[in-house]
Amino acid sequence: MIDGLANFPNTELVVFNRWGKKIYESKNYQNDWNGDDAADGVYYWILNLADGLGTNMKGTLTIISK
Repeated sequence: MIDGLANFPNTELVVFNRWGKKIYESKNYQNDWNGDDAADGVYYWILNLADGLGTNMKGTLTIISK
């Protein structure tokens, strides 16, 4: 969940696996990806805010199945 995302419509989220393969992309991300279709592991993400300033955020996330 990304707080404040509603303030930036048309925000793009891209998620890559550890080999750099794109596994998810949304041009209008609305906190609607839950990772259920991804295998356990560490993923790298890039969030391009549609703020008019070209703001990009990036980081990693870990998926662990129940």
